[in-house]
Amino acid sequence: MRTDTEINTARYSVELSKRHLAEQEGCIRRQRELVADLELSDPDNLVPEARERLRQMLERHEQMISDYASAQQRLRELGRSETKELRTI
Repeated sequence: MRTDTEINTARYSVELSKRHLAEQEGCIRRQRELVADLELSDPDNLVPEARERLRQMLERHEQMISDYASAQQRLRELGRSETKELRTI
């Protein structure tokens, strides 16, 4: 039997993951803008560092997407378990 706490924790994980994804997407957008600005104004000095940071951000974003999908799956599983338990009562 699943507890309300487990389900609420799973819901919280999904919402938190969703919020972190949105924040990361904003950071990626700003970093892309920074890279573009640096390419115009300072192509030799900071562009490699800025591109590397963008690459790291994109890599982390992929992991965050995976974490979000896992959190959603966990919530679905808890929901199914809860539904099955209700049917057997």
